[in-house]
Amino acid sequence: MDEGKIRLLLAEFEKSKHYEEWRPRRKERHRYNHGWIDPDNVKTISDDELRDKFVEYYNGGEGRQGLNRIWRDRIIRDVLKFREILVYLLDEKIPIEKRFFNVVSSTGKKHIEGVGKALASAFLMSYNLDKYCIWNNKTEMGFNVLGWGSPYQS
Repeated sequence: MDEGKIRLLLAEFEKSKHYEEWRPRRKERHRYNHGWIDPDNVKTISDDELRDKFVEYYNGGEGRQGLNRIWRDRIIRDVLKFREILVYLLDEKIPIEKRFFNVVSSTGKKHIEGVGKALASAFLMSYNLDKYCIWNNKTEMGFNVLGWGSPYQS
């Protein structure tokens, strides 16, 4: 499938009822989440507020593919470590490949069990919607259908 067909598919999606129904909520939730998913804010909010914001974010799904809730409490158990990986993930002075690998890969230097590509990419997308996008099992299947394979191996 070439780029022209992909653009046509996206244009058709923008005309869909699903897009029309979900877009306003997604935009509103992005504005809300962008308010706390920012390195400066993550560094300064209290542990309790960070924990509460994360739990709300994790449980909300924000209209994206649902996240496996079994990991939620494990991810936030050590708030200091969670804060550290989130600030690291959002640090655009570090190449994205390095940040993503170190947070998502089980051998990464900043990995917390339960933080996978879906959650890490969701944080990035909430931080900068114009630069990042969600990467989950559905997008992975899409890559495979297009014959692109996976650009990342954990």
